Amino acid sequence: MFISASEAVNSDSSTDANISNSEEAMPAIMSSSSSVPPAVLQRPIATTCLWAPGLCGGPDAPGDARGTPPLRLTFRTARQPWDAVLQGRTLYVALPPRVLAEGSRESFVALLEAAEEELKCEHVIVVFANDHPERAKLIRTFMFFGFTVLSPTSPLIPSSLASGNVCMVYNIEE
Repeated sequence: MFISASEAVNSDSSTDANISNSEEAMPAIMSSSSSVPPAVLQRPIATTCLWAPGLCGGPDAPGDARGTPPLRLTFRTARQPWDAVLQGRTLYVALPPRVLAEGSRESFVALLEAAEEELKCEHVIVVFANDHPERAKLIRTFMFFGFTVLSPTSPLIPSSLASGNVCMVYNIEE
């Protein structure tokens, strides 16, 4: 019994004519209950095994070795501008007047991490209008992140931001 590497890849070929000479062939022992002699395989060709990782860390499904390998792509689901001003060790972030897009929470968490690790801030203060259409939702969301509502008379709030705005502070612990 003889099988070539090209026959193994292209299963539609069923002939033994692809074996060229014994110098290119490598013996391989196949477990079999019959008295068939060990198979001789042709020198293997370089192949790429394309497995997609599954949920448990093992392969999920085999890929097609004849096509282009799959690419892993990352898409940004939201593009949300965050206007911010760094004054001393306090970062003031003004929220846009419209409703925040999907993915804004993830980008805001990244902003908090940058404020803590890169800018070495002590406080992050978010500012949004009292009449923002999502005011209650924003307050709940930022309280979930660890923000607290500031009094308009707080020394952390400049007088220009105190009237007509909701200001919330996040204290960064060192």
